[in-house]
Amino acid sequence: VKYPDQQSQLVTPPSSAWTRITSLKHRLETEAVMSHALWSESCSVEISLVMEPRGQARLVKKQEMVELVKPVRILVSTKSHKF
Repeated sequence: VKYPDQQSQLVTPPSSAWTRITSLKHRLETEAVMSHALWSESCSVEISLVMEPRGQARLVKKQEMVELVKPVRILVSTKSHKF
């Protein structure tokens, strides 16, 4: 997850979110729930799927991550919605 202030966060989905289809093909089914405090203007958050290289330490630098998909940009609006 990449935030508007250019900070990023790595989130690991639970192992139960992965389904093995073949030896080289897997499916990931998970949810990303986002919340925020009130901001003064709308902004975008980017979510991407990356993989750490095999054998690397748990905390690797983000430059060493392998990007699996292009980031999805999500607009976070300041308007309140009533449901």
